[in-house]
Amino acid sequence: MKKMHSVLSIFLSAALAVCTAAPMTVSAAPDGIVRKELKTYIFSNDKTGTISCVFSSSLPDVPYITAEDYLSTITDGSFTGRKNADGTFSVSNKNGKMIVNTANDTIHYDAIDKYFNTIQPVKEGTMLEAAYCKPIDTVKDEDVSLTLDLGAYGIDIIEADGKAYFPLTTLSDIYFDSYNAGEYCDGCIYFVHTSDELSGKSYVNRASVYESTARSPEMVTFTYNELCFVMDNFYGCPSKSAVASSMQQKGFDKTLDEYSDDTRRAKQLLLSSDKTDLVFAMCYLSGIFWDGGHTAFNVCLVDVEKNLSSPVALDVIQKARDPMNKDAAQLTLSATYSLNTLNDMNSLSSVRSAQYSKYQTVKTWDGDEKVSFLRSGDTGVFVFDSFVDTAVDAFKWSLDYAVDNGIKKFVVDVSCNGGGSQAVLCYMLGLMKNKELHTNIVSMSGLDTLTGEIDESKGYFDFNLDGNFDDADKDVSYDLEFAVLSSHNSFSCGNLLPVMAKDSGIPVFGERSGGGTCSVGLFYTAEQLPFAISSSSKFIDKNGDDVDSGAATDVNLTTVSYDGTGAVDYTGLYDIDRLGEMTESFYSSAWDPSQYEPSQSQPSQPQTSQPQTSQPQPSQPQPSQPAEASADSAGGVSGGIIAVWIIAALLPAAALVLCLVLNAKANKRIRKYDADSRY
Repeated sequence: MKKMHSVLSIFLSAALAVCTAAPMTVSAAPDGIVRKELKTYIFSNDKTGTISCVFSSSLPDVPYITAEDYLSTITDGSFTGRKNADGTFSVSNKNGKMIVNTANDTIHYDAIDKYFNTIQPVKEGTMLEAAYCKPIDTVKDEDVSLTLDLGAYGIDIIEADGKAYFPLTTLSDIYFDSYNAGEYCDGCIYFVHTSDELSGKSYVNRASVYESTARSPEMVTFTYNELCFVMDNFYGCPSKSAVASSMQQKGFDKTLDEYSDDTRRAKQLLLSSDKTDLVFAMCYLSGIFWDGGHTAFNVCLVDVEKNLSSPVALDVIQKARDPMNKDAAQLTLSATYSLNTLNDMNSLSSVRSAQYSKYQTVKTWDGDEKVSFLRSGDTGVFVFDSFVDTAVDAFKWSLDYAVDNGIKKFVVDVSCNGGGSQAVLCYMLGLMKNKELHTNIVSMSGLDTLTGEIDESKGYFDFNLDGNFDDADKDVSYDLEFAVLSSHNSFSCGNLLPVMAKDSGIPVFGERSGGGTCSVGLFYTAEQLPFAISSSSKFIDKNGDDVDSGAATDVNLTTVSYDGTGAVDYTGLYDIDRLGEMTESFYSSAWDPSQYEPSQSQPSQPQTSQPQTSQPQPSQPQPSQPAEASADSAGGVSGGIIAVWIIAALLPAAALVLCLVLNAKANKRIRKYDADSRY
């Protein structure tokens, strides 16, 4: 599906503000249908309105809204709806239309690219803005059609008073790539920026969601069907996920039925009338679909922890403490996947800090991004651990410093970088390449797994950061020799930079990067439980394969002990003088990578290794270590400039706090295995 533009990284955390509900106005409608005027909160408590919705007697807790009202609220476009002579409905904007068939419950786009061309999601004042990037509208030469069959999932489109109405949740799911959504809570509709919802800026109080453990049969069925619709259509099936192949062949429902005992148990819990069981089901799914960090069904634990006195939270804790409850370990396990990934990254960061302390730190920048610039002689190293906007200014400053102070080799260290905004990535890579290109446009493409098409995205970049997009940006370039330093902890955009660098002729040193091939889709169940998945926007290499196997290095700088422990020594990654020598040699005619390959450690030699972290025994077969590929195979990846990514596997601290509340018996079910086994 054509992507609607959004930018910047998303952290899996939330801070809930208090909102008050307002009375709704009820009016007559066709039999079985009740029309209500609902109060709406439009991205804040301060901006309100009303919207006309209908409710079905068969699904009384789900508001139905027209697509034209929904899209006109979440985007800067104007949409109108009308009934056609053949009984279908058109929802149109200035570029095209979608056809809605209420008899068959289908949506059809003749030219989905044109329909969304020039349309931007509402993002003012949010993390999604990137002042240095201006998207360029692109349309394919040939129209791309798409039909979504909601009826196949039992999702009804209601005709009432000459209009077509969709479940609010369904529209939020279909247009997830706007990173906006609508939530129905306490009798009101809250329009939210999903990036803000999961990054500590939520203004919605979902306390009422956890006030009852009961689920109606109608909501159980609708929530499950909607989840099937999302996973069958908008899940990108990254190769790192153990169930990716089954999902591609069978879809979500059959995968749960046939893949394993855990998937069958997850389905039972998804179909339970107890909301606590639904929470445990989401924890099962987090383990089953684990892909390194982009898929996290257990985000709902954040809300549970923030409402620890609620009936649902108390029931979750009670069941998790029950030694006879076979589902109890899943809550702890689902959090431990992410915690161990974070511990693994922190361990490597400690090794890096110790090694870099030997060199001159030119400048550091405040914040959680851990941005710094170091030098040794004529080699500079730019270190940053998140692709966030603050890194852009720091990167530009470091480049300017380098050319003004005799630095010739410039290494970009993403060895502990878990990802972030692709706009930041494009800004950095654009400057690294601009000595040859002399342009202010960055163009990328990626696979839309829903349509099977390659989507291209372009953007103007304000390379000189003067607030203007003009020809002066084309002249911003740096006469430096660039290189990238990566590790298995280089995930998401931290993986994409080395992959794209290799495609541009820039060397990659260190260790094969860690993967993360899909942009992140952020969703809510119809019962307001948030979750994240690897979405249908997938980055691919020049052969059309996803990039979950990471970028192969030009020189692998790790050493492995032969003492039987398999301990990996990472100190070689952070020898700045050696990095400078390799970079200079790479760009010379005498490049010979074999002379820089480290000799392997002998048992008697001391190890300065990345500590091995305790990992959970997964609830499903772990994805195998990606097969080694040639250096050339890592080229040519792409994806929308505006894709949003989650920092690798960073489950919020709130969810981990909840785990600490639980009985220690659950922890005994966790087994240790090598930190690398998650790959």
